[in-house]
Amino acid sequence: MATNSSNGDGWQASLADLGRDLDYADWRDEVLNLASTPEPRYLSWWQPDGTRRLAVLRGACFSSVPAEESDRGLARAMLADAFGAGQPEKGDWADRWADDFVGEVLKSRLAVTFELPVRDVAAWVLRRSLSRED
Repeated sequence: MATNSSNGDGWQASLADLGRDLDYADWRDEVLNLASTPEPRYLSWWQPDGTRRLAVLRGACFSSVPAEESDRGLARAMLADAFGAGQPEKGDWADRWADDFVGEVLKSRLAVTFELPVRDVAAWVLRRSLSRED
């Protein structure tokens, strides 16, 4: 089983890493339905064709999050989703902050599958909004 994060108590596996050889329907039935979390989190993984996918897990509900095929598009989608803004419009706050979010939060995660709690995205936005004016 591949892992990519440590919490100090040992290695934790990401749901996105479990059952990587399964197609989506089998993965949903064998992995997702057995796992749920009270804390919403984003999951991002690479498809066999090389495209990145993004979804959010809220309890036992797994929903795709539409994102442009770029690091910046992934960041914009996460920022907008975390605050219920839907797909961001060009020029809005998610668009203005996407590059910084990639550099400060996502950069070390982009080469691998990852999961990121929604609260971490919200905390980054709060810190950013308190420290800078945009």
